[in-house]
Amino acid sequence: QRLSRYHNNIIIIAIGLNDARFYKNKKCNNISIGKTKINIQTLIDQAKKYTNIVVFIGLTLVNEKLTQPVEWNDNDFFNNSDIVEYNNAIKNICAKNKVHFIDILKNFKTINYQKLLHDGLHLNSLGYKLIYQTVKKYLIKNKII
Repeated sequence: QRLSRYHNNIIIIAIGLNDARFYKNKKCNNISIGKTKINIQTLIDQAKKYTNIVVFIGLTLVNEKLTQPVEWNDNDFFNNSDIVEYNNAIKNICAKNKVHFIDILKNFKTINYQKLLHDGLHLNSLGYKLIYQTVKKYLIKNKII
């Protein structure tokens, strides 16, 4: 309710990689790409009830040497090919809905991103700093802030 009183709200959404997690024993991703698309659309629809400025932060790549499988579970795999597919799905839904999308994955492909990961999967402080700087630069460039 309180949000509806303010017309210059910004909602920024970052969903992470768990949908793309691949389970070896089930031979499938945690959440199907189809269900992920439905979930993203639902998030957009809900966010647009409060603001017309919705921003999605894209996914990050992983160090596959450390995520196939992850060290804490022999059954859990994170593959960059899956992550790219999920990232593209989010990007396409954002474009269809005229929602901002910050393509972090595109930036990761141009640098030695492994140094930004704590355990091959999760960002370390340098990784979060890069995300912060990228988001801030995008928001300023697009006159959102």
